[in-house]
Amino acid sequence: MQDLLITASRMSRVSVYHRYLQLVKKVAFGGVQVIPAGKLNIMGQYYVIINLDKQEYLHPHKFGDGLKLMEFGCSSYGIMAGLAILLSDGNGRGGGDLQSNNPIIGSWARNRIIVAGDYANVEPDGCDTGNLHHRAMHGDCTDISDDVLAALRDDRYFRVRSKRKIDQSPYGDGEEECTVDG
Repeated sequence: MQDLLITASRMSRVSVYHRYLQLVKKVAFGGVQVIPAGKLNIMGQYYVIINLDKQEYLHPHKFGDGLKLMEFGCSSYGIMAGLAILLSDGNGRGGGDLQSNNPIIGSWARNRIIVAGDYANVEPDGCDTGNLHHRAMHGDCTDISDDVLAALRDDRYFRVRSKRKIDQSPYGDGEEECTVDG
């Protein structure tokens, strides 16, 4: 039973994942007690938002959000606001729209978008070239987070309400290396 305890702080994320797979194989072939998935001490999955058509992505840390799905999915004045302006169609035609003429607004409308996790399967089309999160984080896509933030900050309403969140974020500016091993 002792070998079933996983201490994520002593192991890399990849090692933890491979140890988990070893445990699953042991359980499948009979030999050890089953531990419910919620009881395993595996680190959370990290996500980025990727535009598959344009090969661009948004990095949650740049918006002052965490990398885990619910850390940024429930935030306000963060990456979800950035995604909203990228997907908008018809901004600037009514009250409550973003007050900016930046051409990045609406540039992802009608494109294929995915919230890609670093534990996800290989690409949706079945190519065995690694998962989309890893490909984006290792140079196959362009990070447009700073450009999106510039468009958002054109709007006084957003600028005033988001400044505190982004400036005081514990996540830094997203410039640090985010890898599977780290």
